[in-house]
Amino acid sequence: MNACTPQVAFATNGPRTITLTGKDAQGATAQATVTITVADPPAAPAPIVTIDNLKDGDHRLSTQPMTLKATATDPEGKSPMSYRWTVKYGKTEKTIATGNSRNGRQFRVSWKPYDDVPHTCGSQPVTLSLYVVDPDGDKAGPGMVSLLIDLVC
Repeated sequence: MNACTPQVAFATNGPRTITLTGKDAQGATAQATVTITVADPPAAPAPIVTIDNLKDGDHRLSTQPMTLKATATDPEGKSPMSYRWTVKYGKTEKTIATGNSRNGRQFRVSWKPYDDVPHTCGSQPVTLSLYVVDPDGDKAGPGMVSLLIDLVC
């Protein structure tokens, strides 16, 4: 008895009909036909981003440094992942930190709002965003949190 493992590949997506013909030692033949649909492979899952120490609506003093803590987890377990923190005020978005992190490990960035946010008396709403990219280029984010930055005048 011989066995075979036929393989086929298609350059484009769409429906295909595949027919396999077999022949035994006595010369008898038989056929089997199957219809399949060739589709793009599923996209790799994006990393999961968690901002660990800030909540929407938090108030922070503009002159006080704060530590931004976050965790990025790649469902495929790949490392390192690159990250980028931004701050947005009004229509302006500015990068405040970049770096790399190991899968599933918390990373920390020190940031002083006074260095990046315009100085106005009272509270200024800002949005901190965290973007993460795994080694395959799969992108997560942004993880976002909205804060009020207070400047006492």
